[in-house]
Amino acid sequence: LLLLLVVAVVPSVDGFAVPSSPTAIPSSVVARIRQATHLTTHSVRNITAAREAVKLWDDVLVLRHDDNNIRTAVGCNTEDELKAQTQIKSHSLPPAVLASCLALHATALSQVGNDKRAQRVYKSALSPPLRQYLTPKSMADVCLGRAGCLQRLMRYYEAYEQLLEFLDIRTDTDESIGS
Repeated sequence: LLLLLVVAVVPSVDGFAVPSSPTAIPSSVVARIRQATHLTTHSVRNITAAREAVKLWDDVLVLRHDDNNIRTAVGCNTEDELKAQTQIKSHSLPPAVLASCLALHATALSQVGNDKRAQRVYKSALSPPLRQYLTPKSMADVCLGRAGCLQRLMRYYEAYEQLLEFLDIRTDTDESIGS
């Protein structure tokens, strides 16, 4: 399970590489991230906590409403797309924090059974502009989480490909992933 601990203004993440950022995150956002993280870590045993976590992550990560479409950082494939979409309710989250938040959001979505949305959010956390901020262990957790979602959606070949990506990550690193 991914664990995010918010310390001071910039969250630090167990298993995530979160460098210091000159961008100050408003304290109200930090508080919501902290609460969503706490709920996500308890969502394995408590469906109510998972539902509340999803609501909080949606609140933190939803950017704006355009013609009844909710736009989020999900689906960004380039640094420019990411920059264009990281204006989150009049503040910006640094990419390292965004990667961690997306991974935890996907975990909560999966816990409430929303695998279709969870696999897309996991995929965003693994996108080129964000994946560099995940440690090998975190990247492996995200790959396995997405593979599980795809398997439950009966998208077996995609799940297989995601598991192959996990094996590549595991092979490419000296860091222990198995714990």
